[in-house]
Amino acid sequence: MEAYSYGQLEQATARSIQRRGDQIKPEDEALVVTAMMAAQQIEVDIAAGGQQATKAIYMIPHFKGVLADLGCTAPGRMALGGDSNKGREGKPGAVANNEIAARRAKLRGRGA
Repeated sequence: MEAYSYGQLEQATARSIQRRGDQIKPEDEALVVTAMMAAQQIEVDIAAGGQQATKAIYMIPHFKGVLADLGCTAPGRMALGGDSNKGREGKPGAVANNEIAARRAKLRGRGA
């Protein structure tokens, strides 16, 4: 693995999101923007050093959560049903029964 260079996190985030293809829907735009903003801010703060870098490190778990919600981490993909229909209930095309689907429904006012 290469040494870290400025901009690498933002570029890797963009590639990860792009590789999700049509699994990322237009209604996920705000989450995509959030992921990109977080990646950029983490990089800016780490480059600044000192306390800013320390604050950036504390943002990483939140950033990882956003990536998981987009399916850009292994646990996130599993929660979304993986790269196949595994984890889905009933017939093909049924709504995935998982934590992320519940979160999305709640955010959209359809869940408890």
